[in-house]
Amino acid sequence: MKLALLLVFAVLFTVSELNGISRQAYAKSSPFRRLPLPTPRLTLRAYAKSSPTRRLILGGGVVGLSTLLVTTKNSAFGFEMSGSDNACEFSDVGSGGMKICDLKGGSGPEPVDDDVVKCNYEIKLADTGKIVVNARNYLFQLGIGEVVPGWEKLILGDQGVEAMRVGGVRRGILPASMAYGSDKRGCLGDTCAIPSNSKLELTVELVGIKGVTKLSGGASATPFELT
Repeated sequence: MKLALLLVFAVLFTVSELNGISRQAYAKSSPFRRLPLPTPRLTLRAYAKSSPTRRLILGGGVVGLSTLLVTTKNSAFGFEMSGSDNACEFSDVGSGGMKICDLKGGSGPEPVDDDVVKCNYEIKLADTGKIVVNARNYLFQLGIGEVVPGWEKLILGDQGVEAMRVGGVRRGILPASMAYGSDKRGCLGDTCAIPSNSKLELTVELVGIKGVTKLSGGASATPFELT
């Protein structure tokens, strides 16, 4: 009887002590510390920092991992561009299968090759509508391959389509040949955010042009820090 009471007291004392120490401290102090604790799930953000393949090239740029996690405009990382829900009629651009429509006309200056521009943007898989990337304040230079060809054409225009103006919002349907072609992007195991030969829907808001307009609001991580 005395032994049973002592065991109960020992258990109650241990539980009360555990309330005041951390799980890690208990693991070090417990006589059972050699038994493995459940392995904490590695977050995607932590994995992105530790993975040797955490950076993939978007032309020459890279996109924050947090933006990859966006699935809805109302999520923690998402946002909605002014005019992005407006209806518009797509026009063909050249013979490559790219289509463009203006959701909102801009009133500012037009960029040219070699300009450094700041954009808010959203990339979806055109066939499914799934959001892959949604981010603000991406700063990059036109004309040097920092982004996929369709992105530059969306901003600079081509074959009867005028360049965007600052303040404008434009959407494009990019065939794989104007995006990543047969390459994959954002792969984790066998699952890729952008599978090979993907047609993309790209929506861009032209926020400013370096040296021409005031660039406010800082700059995001250069696109595509994907795993």
